[in-house]
Amino acid sequence: MAHNNVASARFRAGTIQGLARSLVSPTYNRALMLEPMLRRLIPLFIVICLSALGFGIYHHVITSRAEAINAIADELDLSVTLLRAEISNQHIEKGDTAAPNWQALLMQVSAANNRSINHYIALSDESGLIRATLPADLAPSLIPLAPVANNGANGRALSHIILTDQREALVATARLHAPYGEVIMIAPLDIALADWSHDLMQQAGILAGAITLILMLSVAWYGQAWRARQSDAILANVKDRLDLALNRGRCGLWDWDIARGTIFWSDSMYDILGYKRHAEFMSFGEVNALVHPDDSDLFELADRLAADRVDTVDQAFRIRAANGEWVWIRTRAELVHDGKGREQHLIGIAVDISEQRRVAAESATADLRLRDAIESLGEAFVLWDADKNLVLCNSKFRDIHGLPLHLVQRGTPYERLQPWLHHAYPVTETDIDESGMTRAQSYEVMIADGRWLQVNERRTKDGGFVSVGTDITAL
Repeated sequence: MAHNNVASARFRAGTIQGLARSLVSPTYNRALMLEPMLRRLIPLFIVICLSALGFGIYHHVITSRAEAINAIADELDLSVTLLRAEISNQHIEKGDTAAPNWQALLMQVSAANNRSINHYIALSDESGLIRATLPADLAPSLIPLAPVANNGANGRALSHIILTDQREALVATARLHAPYGEVIMIAPLDIALADWSHDLMQQAGILAGAITLILMLSVAWYGQAWRARQSDAILANVKDRLDLALNRGRCGLWDWDIARGTIFWSDSMYDILGYKRHAEFMSFGEVNALVHPDDSDLFELADRLAADRVDTVDQAFRIRAANGEWVWIRTRAELVHDGKGREQHLIGIAVDISEQRRVAAESATADLRLRDAIESLGEAFVLWDADKNLVLCNSKFRDIHGLPLHLVQRGTPYERLQPWLHHAYPVTETDIDESGMTRAQSYEVMIADGRWLQVNERRTKDGGFVSVGTDITAL
């Protein structure tokens, strides 16, 4: 039972300590103040971040594609120049009268210059007729021929066209000497930009992962914020119920940080004393000044707690209320240690026992008056409880039976007093109830000194009985 009480006390202590620490932590308070602003700013930050990221992606795609196309154009221009020079050399070697083998010539000069398979190459005669292509099965209809007059400097030209199959392509042409017309090199962008597209897809995957991560973190933050608000609402509800229970029970919670010298009071504690809360914590000196000097010394208690001479407190003392009256408070608390810094906190509950003290004082006064009234009776009076233990008697009863003073104490069994009370009891009148139990009886008895007593006994409602003995010797 004691172990359960200690465990329960530790649980309550942990709860109170958590409440007090949440109030004392400036970081937590700042977070609470910043949270509404963060809820409004974070979506804006996310939109700005995603917009900047999207603009960066768009700019990177446009720039990198333009750079890739420029690189392809430079390669085409260089390649068509080399092909033109190689064909011219072949023509000079064979002479003007040699009949050209168009396909063999194109394959020979292309192999000599290691042309990429990503390019289409065509060779035309002076009339513009396509005489050879690489690859050999390339449909001539795909090759748009530009007039020789459009060639640029040195007989070369470069243009961006749409093929007949609706694909974009770069075309480079070079004017040749008769009987040749032009050498044409075509780079379809879907093939030429394959490496760029592959790199772009990898980068897009990385960027998509980053965007997904940002969105997931945002969703997680909002989810956590929502759960935190729900937890705060639940905590506020529990706190309201706890405050209601404490107010109804005239109780207050204490959390005394011994190291810092600060004391946390619950709202109900302020209500008991009639004070208004001006700060979350009170200093040790403020609380000690309210304690009655004759009842308790918090300095001495703090010394004992700091020295670990005690770990629990259970004491009553008076504390001054706002109206100047003294309120009796009983505190029950336990010394707990913070798990991180091993800081000592005395945490517990304080109960207003002023009404109990008043009732106890009134009861003591009434009991004293009752004893005085019984003592003033001229008859012997004795009261027994339901277990036949002595409750109360007067000196007349002690004197008649010659009872020692140490025996006539509250709770003395009837059997222990029976040797002094053993007399002849000639019953003269008896009142018996329906169950056969004697409710009242009257009898006469002669005591040791020869006097006669008339004893009237009546059973009380709780099962005990009261006896009144009257001296009838003179009768």
